[in-house]
Amino acid sequence: MIITLNTPVKTRLFAGKSLVSWLKRHLFS
Repeated sequence: MIITLNTPVKTRLFAGKSLVSWLKRHLFS
């Protein structure tokens, strides 16, 4: 939780990239 609190932006970007890659994998495979 400490890391998430210190770097909320990086966490959001990482989650966003993971979601995008997941969507690409399932929608355009």
